Amino acid sequence: MKSNFIRTLQASPLFGVWNQRTMSTKYPVALGLIFCIIGNAIYGVLPTFTSGVKWIMLGSRFIIGFGSGNYAVLRSYTASASVPRDRTKAIALATGSYVLGISFGPAIQMIFSPIGDGFVVANMFHFNMFTLPAFVMCIINAISFILLFTVFKEDYAGILSKGDRSGKDGEYFVLPKTDWVAISVCIYMFFIQNCVSTMMETLSSPITMALYGFDDQQTVVASGIAQAVSSVIEIINNGLLAFTRLGKVNPRYILLVGLAGFSFYHICILPYPFFTTPLEYLPNATDDRGCYYEWCQWTPQVPQPVYWTGYLVGIGFGFPFIANPTGTLFSEVIGPRNQGNLQGIMALFGSIARIIAPIVSTALFEKTGYMWPMLAELCVLIVGFIVVFIFWKRLVPLKIIPKTGKSLKYKNGTFYKL
Repeated sequence: MKSNFIRTLQASPLFGVWNQRTMSTKYPVALGLIFCIIGNAIYGVLPTFTSGVKWIMLGSRFIIGFGSGNYAVLRSYTASASVPRDRTKAIALATGSYVLGISFGPAIQMIFSPIGDGFVVANMFHFNMFTLPAFVMCIINAISFILLFTVFKEDYAGILSKGDRSGKDGEYFVLPKTDWVAISVCIYMFFIQNCVSTMMETLSSPITMALYGFDDQQTVVASGIAQAVSSVIEIINNGLLAFTRLGKVNPRYILLVGLAGFSFYHICILPYPFFTTPLEYLPNATDDRGCYYEWCQWTPQVPQPVYWTGYLVGIGFGFPFIANPTGTLFSEVIGPRNQGNLQGIMALFGSIARIIAPIVSTALFEKTGYMWPMLAELCVLIVGFIVVFIFWKRLVPLKIIPKTGKSLKYKNGTFYKL
């Protein structure tokens, strides 16, 4: 999985530059889909190889990760193809679709799990519970490729061209210099979003197994149900942002709600002294059931209602209420200009978070328990609150026409409105 994120980290800026230089969305996205098809096809035929299988599998993940770098181009187009009044709706729909995809992904695996070892076709293709999802993804990506060239039509309604720099009343306006401070704050919010969500994905299974003595099957079922419920809540919240007056609320306030949602999860999952139920310490466990870490001897159990409530609030409210306002603010701060490069940079930092968070959180969990990973993430979130409050007045849409008597600095000098 880390090889996937490493390749996405490398690919996102490259796709962003391609989009920036050529003003094309279709061809970068098409190349990404081709890489995803190739990577999944290689993964699907892994059983036919007799040697070097793990390296071939690693290579397939690298290829898929490179193809996934086209997400930066899709984010850029979502912002560039929507005018300011519709941008929140567009980003909410895009984020909701993304959530639907990552929720449907594990479902594909569950659908084919009864097949088990499966069957062989033409003494070459091994169709089993692991390879069939890869072939299904090949088909889905191929359908996306066809739709891209038959249905999709590029229209950059949100980009200001040189010929558009005169308003209805003859007012001339310019594109001010980029506010790098505001952009950096948005990128940090995106880093938080990926850092926290990846940590929750990584530690949810080990935590439930250690805290509640679940075996592998119980963990899969419990985590699957929780993910399904939280995804439904998340999709509903994205729908509210897209189709109700909630989408008209200042995105900075919504961002604070999202940070609070993530913080609520981490506050719930702390070993408070009033949690008195001890963990089931099994130092010699061989079936991964029970808690076999040394810290299990003195760490209390978080009650299940508290844990699952925190999980549902964290994913169901934290993710959409950070992802949507961050995307909206980022595109509005950049203004009506091509966003390929900056969206690529933003995706790069998201990939960095998805690489660092699982490594650090897993190491802390195994050595010290679940308290320190939660506290570390809480510190990241607290910094998020602080930077939002400090730079509150800079997290606003780019102004292309200054007030009378005011000035704006832009590429060719300073623009005054008299």
